[in-house]
Amino acid sequence: MKQLIGYLITISILLSQDMLTTKTGKIYEGELVSYSTERVSIISGGVQYSLPKSTVESLVLEEGTVLIKENKIVLENYRGNILEAYDTSSVKIIKQFNDPIINKDVFSSDSIFHLIVEDNGSVVLENLKLGTKKIISPEIEYGCGSLGCPTPEQRAIFTKDDRYAITTSAFLGGPTIVWDTRNWIDVSEKINFLYGGMDGGYFRVSPNGQYLALMHRSWMHGLSLAIIDLNNYESKMIAGTVWGKEVEGKESEALSGLSFEGNDYWLNDYMETYNYWLNDYVEREDYNFCFTNNSKSLIIKISDDHYIIYDISKHSLSNIKSSRQVDRVRTYYHNWETKQKSREQTYRDGEIISETCWDEGGNEIQCQ
Repeated sequence: MKQLIGYLITISILLSQDMLTTKTGKIYEGELVSYSTERVSIISGGVQYSLPKSTVESLVLEEGTVLIKENKIVLENYRGNILEAYDTSSVKIIKQFNDPIINKDVFSSDSIFHLIVEDNGSVVLENLKLGTKKIISPEIEYGCGSLGCPTPEQRAIFTKDDRYAITTSAFLGGPTIVWDTRNWIDVSEKINFLYGGMDGGYFRVSPNGQYLALMHRSWMHGLSLAIIDLNNYESKMIAGTVWGKEVEGKESEALSGLSFEGNDYWLNDYMETYNYWLNDYVEREDYNFCFTNNSKSLIIKISDDHYIIYDISKHSLSNIKSSRQVDRVRTYYHNWETKQKSREQTYRDGEIISETCWDEGGNEIQCQ
């Protein structure tokens, strides 16, 4: 059997009441969407979750079939090596896509500082050289409750040169903060595209430590993706819209990112997931973006067959698509628990190419 490139093996399954258990003991019960050596996607409680495979301890289907055990895939059902569908230059870029390492406590490279995001959302700084310990960001008083916000859990990271540290307690409703490690001052408000500093818990730091990419979601504008140059705190909008920083005597303005193939809302459109409670598709944040190894570009993964590349110096977007024809299917339901469909739409290149509808009795009807 030919050896396949691991993280591009993808398995798609549609079953119900499957069980995913994370390494921390958290359990998701529902319908498995897909699993791979890269990510596992499951619909639980009407919300679709996409988790790094590295965080998954076990994955068991309803009938007892074990797919992942002790963080290892024990049953592979792949659909083929997707790299064959790309040209050589694109393959080199795609291979660089990776998931972040999530830690809620980290050490600086010189082992002087220990940074911790506590379970209550506070940020604690230990100076191991001086033997001191203090809270540099307070506990979250009014957050998202025990269930948390739809963002990643607590996270802390140092840049490569230890010049900055970034922490987030957005899972609890708290802030994402950029710290200047020379004096441990919060410099988030210097970043010029969001008033009051930063928001959103999904972020990536470039390998050279110069750039910070941040995904943010607002109720008014949906998803946005921005890049911040930590050398000068200047930021650029890659996608979506946010309110600009407030200036005294002047109303804040909405700042928008790049249009892509004539679509100003491409990020929202590409990152939709089905929400049972709304019986509709809504945009959702995810770690579907990372920097290239040379820190010159940002890879935005739309699917296993589609990537968008953001060139930092040119502030421009380009497409990497598989040569295979891939259709996208949206399914709506009369009853989520019984999986009784009401409508199914098939998209190709953003356009509906077919649509089927059913009444509550399961009879096919004309779509309105």
